[in-house]
Amino acid sequence: MPKPFRSLICVLLLCFATSGHTDTTLEVAVQSPAGSGTQTFHVIGQQLRTDIQLGLTRSSVLYDASTDQLTLIDHQEQAFVRIAPEQAARLGQQLTPDQATPPELVDTGQVETLGNRVNCRVYQVYRGERLVRETCLADFQHLGLTPEEYRVFSGLLTALARMAGNSPPDTLRPAGTIPLRTVDYDSTGQSEVTELRSVKRGTGGVSFQVPRGYVEESPF
Repeated sequence: MPKPFRSLICVLLLCFATSGHTDTTLEVAVQSPAGSGTQTFHVIGQQLRTDIQLGLTRSSVLYDASTDQLTLIDHQEQAFVRIAPEQAARLGQQLTPDQATPPELVDTGQVETLGNRVNCRVYQVYRGERLVRETCLADFQHLGLTPEEYRVFSGLLTALARMAGNSPPDTLRPAGTIPLRTVDYDSTGQSEVTELRSVKRGTGGVSFQVPRGYVEESPF
């Protein structure tokens, strides 16, 4: 898989996503060593589109919950990659030594109230002795999401985790929860922070198609 698309998977796994409402938009703020940015999630029916703006880098992901297929789009290169579930599993087998260590989820018992007045519970994720993630998880219903919305959201996170080699991917969060804030640490101790800022209903006009003229590349 081309390097820009590998980076895109890592960014998405830090974040929040939802699904399935007639028309739903979520905005997430991102702070990383590369700079600040935003992620916007648009959901209509079984289709989900994620747009990521980080510094000068702009990329998108399309997810079809009915087929569990991902499409990763690099707007700078005007290229895209389609990834079926079996291909995601193959990509997940291409692990670095650090990724090969199974992740362990630890409940800290700490509860926080974020800016949107939703309570979330703090968990930490370790690979061996190294802390790789701290995330604050909330029940999806506390954000006004339906079980159908959560199902599509969960499908997206599972597909991304499978592609990143996290198996089984659902061990990184308790069932029925979604991340409101996540801090991920790389091997040097640098961190990237993502935090949900808003949930809106009724916005439209979003395309779930690859732009015309973009070139398809192989995921391998």
